Amino acid sequence: MSTTRRVIKRTRSAKVIALQRAKAFKSDKPSFIVPLTRSYTNRSFAWLPSDFSFHMTRLSNNSGNVMFRVLDGRTWSLGLKCEKAKRKARFQSGWFKFVRDNNLKIGDVCVFVLVDDIRLTFEVVIFRAIEAANTLSPVMESGTDRALQRARAFRSEYPSSTVVMHPSYIRARYLNIGAKFIKKHLLNRSRDNAILRVSGGRTWPVSLGQRGKGVRFQTGWMKFVQDNQLEIGDGKATEVRGSVQVEKLKEKPDG
Repeated sequence: MSTTRRVIKRTRSAKVIALQRAKAFKSDKPSFIVPLTRSYTNRSFAWLPSDFSFHMTRLSNNSGNVMFRVLDGRTWSLGLKCEKAKRKARFQSGWFKFVRDNNLKIGDVCVFVLVDDIRLTFEVVIFRAIEAANTLSPVMESGTDRALQRARAFRSEYPSSTVVMHPSYIRARYLNIGAKFIKKHLLNRSRDNAILRVSGGRTWPVSLGQRGKGVRFQTGWMKFVQDNQLEIGDGKATEVRGSVQVEKLKEKPDG
C-alpha cells in the first residue's frame, strides 16, 4: 500500500476513534455531539442538531448569549440565534473565535453539555482526531491489511466479491453491493431475499433492495453485523450460490 493511502486510512481511522470516544462520553445533563467538518471550522456559525435545537428554542427567546467552558476553565461568550417557527438554533458570533482558540481541526469531535439551563452554560469536551491517531499501533493497521489480503485470497467455485467494512457499513442498516457484481449476478434479483451464511453454518435472512442502478442488502443486515460483531477493517468474501444464497467468510484482523 502506498504511503499516501496509508495516511488517508490512518486519518479516517483516527476520526472514527474520536467519534467513538465522544459517543462513549456520558453525562446526566442534556448534551449533543458535533463532529467537526470543514463547514464548522471555516465559518462563523454552527447549527445545533434538530432535536437539541427544539430544546434550546424552549429555553431561549429568539436571540441571546450562551457560555462555553472547556475542561481547563477557559470560557467564551457566544451568540445564540433561535428560529422557533422552524425549531432551529445556531451558535453564531464568537463561534469562530472558539474554534480558533482551541485549534479545532476537521475530524475533531465536540460534546456540548448543557450544565446550566438558566444561564445557558455549556461545558465543551473535545476529542481530538490527532490524539486518536497516536493510539493506532502498527499492529492494528497491519492487521487490517492482512484481513483484506486473506479475504482477497479466498477462492470459491461460485461467483464472489470482497467488501471491507467501513464505518458506514457498520452503522447503516444496509450494505451496497459492488456494481460489477450486481451487473453479472444480481441485476434482476433486486426484489428477492438472500441468505447470509458464515463458515460455521449459521444463517441470516436479508432482503435485497434496489436504489438507483444499485442493489443492496437491507432488512436483516444490521442484525448480521451485530451478531457477528463486525468491526471496521474486517474483510468479507461474498459468494453467490444459485442466485439467492450468499455466503460470508469473516476475516478479522490479527492482534
